[in-house]
Amino acid sequence: MSSLLEIYDDKELKKKVETLDLGEIEVGTTVKKIYYIKNTTGGTITRLEFKIDSPYIKVVRAPKLLKPDEVGELELEIKPPLDIRKGLNTKVEISFRVIYS
Repeated sequence: MSSLLEIYDDKELKKKVETLDLGEIEVGTTVKKIYYIKNTTGGTITRLEFKIDSPYIKVVRAPKLLKPDEVGELELEIKPPLDIRKGLNTKVEISFRVIYS
């Protein structure tokens, strides 16, 4: 995870996370999870993109731009298949540009 962005598990920004723990999800169900992304760069973040390497997890909505100290919501939808036999681990790639004024 980038140190220029802080990711939180709660809207109050008290539970900072280093990994996105999706918890236990019953197979065959769909769960939505929201994380809170804070811009700590001192500049404006543009072209913010989240890529997830899993067909079972998709980005429902995410900020494209964050002003300094602004917080945006990253909403994920998780839908493990019925035939999954092990825990679901995946990589999240975050890319963006920073504009300093």
